[in-house]
Amino acid sequence: DVLSWDPSLELKRRRAANKQLERFQLRDVAALEERKVRQIEQEIEREHQALRLVKLKEQVDVKVQRDPSRLYKLTEGWKNRRKDTGGAGSRGAVMSVPRRAVPSWRKGI
Repeated sequence: DVLSWDPSLELKRRRAANKQLERFQLRDVAALEERKVRQIEQEIEREHQALRLVKLKEQVDVKVQRDPSRLYKLTEGWKNRRKDTGGAGSRGAVMSVPRRAVPSWRKGI
C-alpha cells in the first residue's frame, strides 16, 4: 500500500517508538544501578565474613601431630559392627538373613 502512505501516521509511530525507547533505557539504567549496589553490598559482606573468620582462627589454635599409622586403624563404628557379627557360628550379616518358617500344616507334605 505505497499509495496510502500517511506522513502524520508515520510521525506518530516514531514518537511512540521513541517514548518506548526512553522508557526502556531508564529501566535499564535503574537495573544497572541496582545491580551495582547489590555487588557492593555483597563485597562488603564478604569482607566482613573474612574478618570474622580471621578473628575466629586467632582464637582457636590447633596444633596436632601427624600420625600416619592412624590411617590403618579401624574406626569405632567398624569395631562395633565387627562385635555385633562375631557371635558363635555366625558368618556375618549377609549369612544371617532370616528365613520364613514352614507352616505346621505343610510340614508333612
